[in-house]
Amino acid sequence: MKQCYPMDHFCLGNFTKEIIYQFAAIPTIKKVIKPLDVSKIKVHMSIPFSVEYILDRRNQNHFVVEQKENLGIIKLKAPIIGPAVEIIRLHINTKSRTQTLLAHNVAFIEVHVSRFAF
Repeated sequence: MKQCYPMDHFCLGNFTKEIIYQFAAIPTIKKVIKPLDVSKIKVHMSIPFSVEYILDRRNQNHFVVEQKENLGIIKLKAPIIGPAVEIIRLHINTKSRTQTLLAHNVAFIEVHVSRFAF
């Protein structure tokens, strides 16, 4: 549980509620005809809300995030050659009906790419 001093504006203004870690392993992929699913994340809340998934800029060479309602789908959009490890950073902003930020979550998805194409 977060505890802030009364005048600590940085702490008080930090809406990060959760940090999520996932792991995925994929083969070397030398050709991508259509984007391939790597990971899925879904937001659940008991109140009406909207969610926005934002892929970190450093991951946009190989990956893209597709949003379907409250579901965020990380997809591989470009060939990737292993052995390699990619850390995908996905920012998840949960907002009220009036678009007020309720929570900011960060997902770290560690993707291990095999040297083999299988």
